[in-house]
Amino acid sequence: MWDSNAHEAAFGQAPARFTFTLSDDEPLTVADSNGSTAVSRENLTITAGQTVTVRLTVENIGGTVGNYELPFVVANESTTESGRLDPGKSASHEFSHTFDEPGGYTIAAGDDRIDITVEPREQAVTDVPVDPPVDVEVPGFGVPTALVAIIFTVLTLGRHTRVG
Repeated sequence: MWDSNAHEAAFGQAPARFTFTLSDDEPLTVADSNGSTAVSRENLTITAGQTVTVRLTVENIGGTVGNYELPFVVANESTTESGRLDPGKSASHEFSHTFDEPGGYTIAAGDDRIDITVEPREQAVTDVPVDPPVDVEVPGFGVPTALVAIIFTVLTLGRHTRVG
């Protein structure tokens, strides 16, 4: 059976072999209209409308030059980056996906799986119609007239009390 040992025996060197790993420098970021933030892959929760970017490094750990294909899959959408690397060389790739709907998702990037929870957007309260203030008219004579009536009543009652 043909394997890497048989290849090395036949050609004098190991065949090309590739590793796919999350990049060391900010492998995951989340972006929205407010900017971009580096995040951890553990318990990753974002809000609908945000974009997740995954940075991966491909390295040829084999003994010969070779071609690779790096798959990226999320929400039944897939894309593949391909390239050619000499032994001991590496290349970086970046994939981005915007999550518009709430739910649970898995990003498959190379050999890594990243689980993401997407929460609904908070509904901003905007454009709420505000009615202008309405002057409420209270039936009656108003404060000055009420004061005059009270004073008149007190004086009248006071006069009736002295007479009798």
